[in-house]
Amino acid sequence: MKAKVFWIGGVVVLLLLASLGACVSSDSTKTSETAVSVEIDQIFDDYIAAFNDYDVDAVRAMITDRYMSYGTAWDPQSAVSTPLDRLRNLKTVLAEVELYLPSTEVQWERLGDPIMTGDGPWLVSQVIRRMSNEPQYPNGIEGIFILTIVDEAGTLKVARNVFVAFEVK
Repeated sequence: MKAKVFWIGGVVVLLLLASLGACVSSDSTKTSETAVSVEIDQIFDDYIAAFNDYDVDAVRAMITDRYMSYGTAWDPQSAVSTPLDRLRNLKTVLAEVELYLPSTEVQWERLGDPIMTGDGPWLVSQVIRRMSNEPQYPNGIEGIFILTIVDEAGTLKVARNVFVAFEVK
């Protein structure tokens, strides 16, 4: 009987150690080379919030003077994203935030976990869902945002945004 209890106790200890190992392994993933720092993640959140609030001043404060936004369009005929063809500079993006986005009720949502590379500038990738009242995309558009975040005179700002999209069926 003692041997059986010892054996069961040993199995329990091994399971606890395996669980602890899994927790340590899980935490080490968060500190890997692709983990997003708290500061960069907050910049991403603030960037999305500024666009969702249609706050021209907040967007302006978050992006560089040489900011560029690149995007794709979804081609329902071929069921693929078009090449990067929509290029918007600072002036165009601010006009969109003020006029187009509110009129079409555009809202962005982060999905899943972002990944990051670099140590300044930083490239941050995040799956995004874009919803609006536009009839051609009743279920929204999903895709990948790739932000280039730079340190501009001690302030982190977004210098580039690339959005590769696809229609949600």
